[in-house]
Amino acid sequence: MADTENKDVKPLDQAPAEPQPAAPAAAPAAVADKAAEAPAKPAAKKPAARKPAAKKPAAKKPAAAKTEVKKAEAKKADEAASPAAVKPEAKPAAKKVAGKKPAAAKSTARRKAAEAAAKKPAVKKAAAALARELNLNSSAYYTNRELSWLEFNRRVLETAMEPDRPLLDQVKFLSIFYTNLDEFFMVRVANIFKQYQSNAGATGPDKMPPAKQLQEIRKVAQKLVNTASDHWIKSIRPALAKAGVRVTHFADLSEEQKAFLLAKFEREIYPILTPQAIDPGHPFPRISNVSINFLIELAGSDGRRRYARLRVPSNIPRFNKIPRKIDPNFNGIGNDKDCDVVLSEEIISEYLPMLFSGYSVVGKGLFRITRNTDVEIEEDEADDLLQAVRDFVSRRQFGGVVRLETSYDMPENLLDFLVEKLNLRPIQIYRVKGPMAFSGFMSLLDFNAPGLKESSYHASHNPDCMPPEQIFDNITKKDILLYHPYQTFGSVVDFVQQAARDPHVAAIKMTLYRVGNNSPIV
Repeated sequence: MADTENKDVKPLDQAPAEPQPAAPAAAPAAVADKAAEAPAKPAAKKPAARKPAAKKPAAKKPAAAKTEVKKAEAKKADEAASPAAVKPEAKPAAKKVAGKKPAAAKSTARRKAAEAAAKKPAVKKAAAALARELNLNSSAYYTNRELSWLEFNRRVLETAMEPDRPLLDQVKFLSIFYTNLDEFFMVRVANIFKQYQSNAGATGPDKMPPAKQLQEIRKVAQKLVNTASDHWIKSIRPALAKAGVRVTHFADLSEEQKAFLLAKFEREIYPILTPQAIDPGHPFPRISNVSINFLIELAGSDGRRRYARLRVPSNIPRFNKIPRKIDPNFNGIGNDKDCDVVLSEEIISEYLPMLFSGYSVVGKGLFRITRNTDVEIEEDEADDLLQAVRDFVSRRQFGGVVRLETSYDMPENLLDFLVEKLNLRPIQIYRVKGPMAFSGFMSLLDFNAPGLKESSYHASHNPDCMPPEQIFDNITKKDILLYHPYQTFGSVVDFVQQAARDPHVAAIKMTLYRVGNNSPIV
């Protein structure tokens, strides 16, 4: 458009410069002037009547031109007869200026005010910002996608830290915070790490390269984890102890309670533990995703150091309730406020020597690995989709390592051993001050501890879905809209079950984003 605007275009006021044909009309004007000079001569009238030119159509055609010429000549005659008439054209301008002196004064005042305002730093800064061209491709206008997600999870953590929230509800939101973080590393950080390994450049509008993203993610995530651990150690756990639910350490138990736990360990935990040696004959084992493990350093009678790995079984309760007063005739627990709670990994850690007869345990530490679970299923290439899904689930358990979490007290030599065996970089290592795998603390909400959590919400039934046997008939009459979680999800389960029983249903197709451990749908 700039080129079009700069072309030579004649001003609109020059376009009507075509009244040049008025020159031939000078003769009739001269005749008119002569007639004006001698109006009393009768001879002048007769020739005018006898002249054929007056009768010719050619002489009559320029009547409009004559009128315009007469007007122009009359104007010129007026100007010539009155030279002072030129002055009024200049006078109005002078009068206008004189007449608009108040407006001019206002304009001057406004200009001075604008100049004074423009000298202010804030206005200068705003003017400079406006003067710069807005470039939407500039990375300055964008926040990194992954760092923005971490800020979202920070708000979940802040919800867990609200002092007016019931204690077990704080535990719930803290568990959600850790669960979100696990999924974040398994999918989103895993993709960034793949870009980093392939030396890919920046892909987002923020222009942040993968290496820089991983550094920033580690810095922010480590601070968040430290804050969450401190909140558990310094705030939630002491408050729970005051309320009657004491999540404690093995060393803080009474001798009677320790004997109680030893019997439980020998009866329920010891039989399912499987230590794995790590030596030249036994390579480093495959560590499944987000499992809790011990790395143990052993010393034999020959003085040689050996290493072993022990996985904490996932099929045992994470929390072990111990009565404060042990009654040998009663093994049950009434109100959970009358018991102490110890984590399973603490019990196993205490009785590790029982697993390695002939060796002494000289070092130990907990660790947990987060793997890349963002594996794609090639549906078009899979002959058997069910088998493809099975393979997909298996690959998810042993994808590439994205993050290593270790207990805060793990010895440095054991940490170095892990880093070497797993071929890790410093940006993948996270130290945890609090309990490992806090995402599993959601089961703490199952405790019978009145007053420590908000009353559960009971969803209502949609009347259009009742009774379940008539749900198809009801859908035929009108559409049914369910509002979750305010209305029970049981209506969906009833719908699927009725579809499974109905002989007219050929197939059931649905998208499952997430299901429970014992989902009736699956």
